[in-house]
Amino acid sequence: MVHKSEIQSTETIDALRKELKENISIHLFMGDTALELMKTCFTIGLRDINNREMQIRTGVVLNSVNRDLERIRKILSPLFTMKPESEDHMKGDHSFELYRLFRHFAFMPTDELREFNDGCEKANQKSLKEQQHG
Repeated sequence: MVHKSEIQSTETIDALRKELKENISIHLFMGDTALELMKTCFTIGLRDINNREMQIRTGVVLNSVNRDLERIRKILSPLFTMKPESEDHMKGDHSFELYRLFRHFAFMPTDELREFNDGCEKANQKSLKEQQHG
């Protein structure tokens, strides 16, 4: 016969494993999104260079960076599986919108950025509570 405390302990361990896996997935997802953001930043930045030779030279470096980013993705891919509906977040419009957002926030004073982030966290927590109870 299994004791109640053993069941609770197992449930706690399972819950912690699930939370850890979700946390790792979130950070890998964010890292992958950051890689796309980097590619977008470099690609858009190259458009503003008027010197053809400089464009070619930086284009070669960008291709090298892109290959390295893809290698990082390949290395990390066994650690998490991307949901098909989330793959859009890595490419195209989503990456460009993150680029725009980052561009706005990159030079914002730290205190204002902290205040914005605190507000986002509160809104997200409220939304999660509503989803759980609603």
